[in-house]
Amino acid sequence: MRPVPPRRRIRRRAAAAKRRAARRARSAGPVSSHPSVDPRRRCAVELDHRPTSSTAVGASERLFWQASRRCRRAPSGPSRGSPSTSRRSCPPPSSVIRHPRARTVLDLLVSSPSSIEESTSSPSAAERPKISAIVTTFNEERHIRECLESLVWCDEVLVVDSFSTDRTPELVQEFDNVRFVQRVYYGSASQKNWAMDQTTHEWILIFDADERCTPALRDEILRLFAGGDPPHDAYTINRRVFFMGEVIRFSGWQRDRVVRLLRRGAGRYPNRRVHADMVTRGPAPCLEEAMDHLMVEDFVKYAQRIQKYSWWGAAQAWREGKRSGMLQVVGRSFWRFVRTYCLQLGVLDGMRGMVFCLLQAYGTYLKWSYLWSWQINERLGQEPNLPIFDESEETWQGLAEFGAPTTLES
Repeated sequence: MRPVPPRRRIRRRAAAAKRRAARRARSAGPVSSHPSVDPRRRCAVELDHRPTSSTAVGASERLFWQASRRCRRAPSGPSRGSPSTSRRSCPPPSSVIRHPRARTVLDLLVSSPSSIEESTSSPSAAERPKISAIVTTFNEERHIRECLESLVWCDEVLVVDSFSTDRTPELVQEFDNVRFVQRVYYGSASQKNWAMDQTTHEWILIFDADERCTPALRDEILRLFAGGDPPHDAYTINRRVFFMGEVIRFSGWQRDRVVRLLRRGAGRYPNRRVHADMVTRGPAPCLEEAMDHLMVEDFVKYAQRIQKYSWWGAAQAWREGKRSGMLQVVGRSFWRFVRTYCLQLGVLDGMRGMVFCLLQAYGTYLKWSYLWSWQINERLGQEPNLPIFDESEETWQGLAEFGAPTTLES
């Protein structure tokens, strides 16, 4: 049998299509007799729901046009076989009325506002354990608004300020769900331990003013809490560190992670003036998403912060009875730069990496130089100028349970 040429095959298909169209036109029955409605909209005309409120009328109109569009897409008669087996035939009016999704929308819109809220509220949101967020501040008018905006989804936000002299207190008052208190600053560990005791909810999320809770991190925490209490009592969060507008990808800071989400009483900061890592009762697995840490935006201010942290670190070492000499001042500073810039690949961060690693080495140099100078002054009968430490037992309560020291040797 010879194959049919392509042109003849096309002509045959066109003739068959014309014959099918003629059969559909002959077999098309009468449509709606409604005098003022297009016959193609016959499916929606039969809607017998007559809501009286303006909200329900809008819903009825939307259903009307949805049904009309379905009818306009449908052919005027059966395509092949009986009308009951046609996939594109117009659905009967009863099927439009009894569609479960359409019925649910109408019932919600014509009901009272209270029933609408009850029907649309999520059971998982009502059952989710409540979270209190803590933010510590001091002269953070540049960061505080964005930080609080990233935490408005929490059930409570507590801002503990160290008597800022800029517009930080004024900016905090713009938020309704935020409590603002002020307390003398004795170090990050003391401030956060005290703040955790002032919260009202079972779970606590801790942030600094120059940190941001990203939408991805927020969604991961909400998913973690959606089914009730999470399996662990504490969680670690990665920090994405920004230096002068760009992320530090190496220098050891790519693995920067801190325990910031925990159940009340499941963790505590040890008695240290600076660089204190939280001690937890059990394991603290790390979440997948990270927070943003805007570590350095103003180089001059960060250099001043490095000097302040070095002074606090030297005071901590002095109270712990440590000594400083040539090995500490030169050796530790040199090793800090080699480790971060070479071994931890800070060189791959370019100019930012070199400046950043030099700053860290400079902070190490200052710390051990301060300590060395205090040793010299002690021989001359001069006491070192140390910052104030928090000696309150309430601030450090519970540390013995975690195996951390509660006091330091003076």
